[in-house]
Amino acid sequence: MGFGFLPNEGQPDFDALLKKFSEMGVDSNALAGAKSFFESMQSGNTGTDQNLITVANLREIAKKIITAKGDLPIGTGDQSQFAQSLALANTWLDSEILFPASVLPSQGAWSKRDWVEETVVSWQKIIEPLALGMADALSNVVTNATTSLPVEFMQEGEQSPAQQEAMKLMLAKLLRGFMGTLITTQLGQGVGLLANSITGANDVAIDELSSTIGPTGVDLTTDVSVRINNSITAHSVSSFALPSQQQFIVQGSSGSMHTGVGESFTTWNEASALHINDVVEEFAVTNAFVEMVENVSRVIEGEEGWIVPSADSIRVAHILDSIARHQ
Repeated sequence: MGFGFLPNEGQPDFDALLKKFSEMGVDSNALAGAKSFFESMQSGNTGTDQNLITVANLREIAKKIITAKGDLPIGTGDQSQFAQSLALANTWLDSEILFPASVLPSQGAWSKRDWVEETVVSWQKIIEPLALGMADALSNVVTNATTSLPVEFMQEGEQSPAQQEAMKLMLAKLLRGFMGTLITTQLGQGVGLLANSITGANDVAIDELSSTIGPTGVDLTTDVSVRINNSITAHSVSSFALPSQQQFIVQGSSGSMHTGVGESFTTWNEASALHINDVVEEFAVTNAFVEMVENVSRVIEGEEGWIVPSADSIRVAHILDSIARHQ
């Protein structure tokens, strides 16, 4: 049975298609974003500069995350402390560095909201090419001449090639809108969570670092001790050259936890265990790679599933970049 998406002399009825997707359980925010994007294109803004990720939406989502956690404004005392710290640093640097000191900005210290405002445009510019690439790939699959529309999207009776082409173009635009809304939401949440965790550009302090670089420039072995936010200490040894041994240990003021014998990060078809103080939690044999693929697939389909939050991935990348710059 067809849904009747071609009522107006063979032209696609976008509202009817959105209604059907809504009945199928597609997220209302994603539908609203797709509709907004589609209407923008219909209004004549169909050039190649049409952004899938808009700065306004990205900013709004990030600020909602910040508001949920709370944000204190930056006062004159904070600005004064920042100015004093920079002046002290310049005193040390002036005797060792030839180029002049940077000009002190009028508002050097940033609140979480300030940080979002100052960086949101850069986030959009960085991720927009990725979003466009993914959206183009989806659109090309749908509009390909060899692609047949599913029967659910066909009206009852025969349709002309022109009608089928119109439906394909509408679905392609819809998928572009979905992709833009999905990535904007995830990126906005990641930026908001990052704003809540970052205290400054140098919040990762390298206490000790030794590395062995191979002939091709690859880090064969890196041994590093760091302090994060001046409160958390971490020690890591990663290597392509040392014998394989994986271990993860977390020690706090109230106890500790660590993984058991075996590979902590690449468990594959073997049992594993997590020791939390005197309690041992056993995990059955599983294929971790299959688990990851299945969870991601469930999330893509709109179901419950566990995936690594974008903010966590960005945070790890930030720490690794700090280590790499120190080498």
